[in-house]
Amino acid sequence: MLGGADLQSASQASHRVAQASSTKKSRQAPMENLLVALLSFTLLASTSAVRIIGGSTPAIARGSGARMGVLENPAAPVLSGENLQDCLSRALDASPRKHIALLGSTGSIGTQTLDICREYPEAFEVISISAGANVELLAQQAIEFKPKVVGLAAAEKEAQLRELISAAGAPMPEIVTGPDGQIAAAVAPGADTVVTGVVGVAGLFPTIEAIKLGRTIALANKETLIAGGPVILPLLTKHGAKMTPADSEHSAIFQCLQARAQLWRAIRRNSAQIR
Repeated sequence: MLGGADLQSASQASHRVAQASSTKKSRQAPMENLLVALLSFTLLASTSAVRIIGGSTPAIARGSGARMGVLENPAAPVLSGENLQDCLSRALDASPRKHIALLGSTGSIGTQTLDICREYPEAFEVISISAGANVELLAQQAIEFKPKVVGLAAAEKEAQLRELISAAGAPMPEIVTGPDGQIAAAVAPGADTVVTGVVGVAGLFPTIEAIKLGRTIALANKETLIAGGPVILPLLTKHGAKMTPADSEHSAIFQCLQARAQLWRAIRRNSAQIR
């Protein structure tokens, strides 16, 4: 059983990581900071199960979930033993470099994703990008990051895009226009992580094709699950793909659902014991 000192140590370690992330030093070693956070989280999640005992404050105790190495009856797949092991394994990978396919590169999620890729070029390589009609910004991104594939929904602007890239003397990527542009970016050879920052159901089919290739999906497009959840979730299991929430709102809801389910089960157990 984890004692108060263990919890305090893990909490302090996570707090130090959060503080370090805002300093220049943390930018020099992002993988080391990530590893500390993952180890702290794994320590708590893999050895204990949360229970509310007799209506008192939450306590950490071993239970059936703890014996399996996961939180008892987790509400989300990220808390399963398999996913925790996979997360830690990838964090310990000697070559943790990610190869990014970015859908919606000119939007808010897209530009922030590229900010991170720019900040940590040793950790991220942009393989493909796609956008709607913002040709000027898309061309700038293609010139800077030199992706192999560029998707452009506005087919009528292809000539302008090619002209802008050519004028800068940058290598010309494969350019795919129309509805196929997003899919081409999602399945571009060499990518292992697909960031879906497109708006609406336009992200559904590219996500499905990326899942079929077993790629990790960093989801920032809620319509993908709202419109296609019954299709998407079985595909993730079938093809061994991973999906994690990339946008702040999605991640917040994701975490709240975990906590709500844990608390609700604890209340039901205690109610049954009282009766």
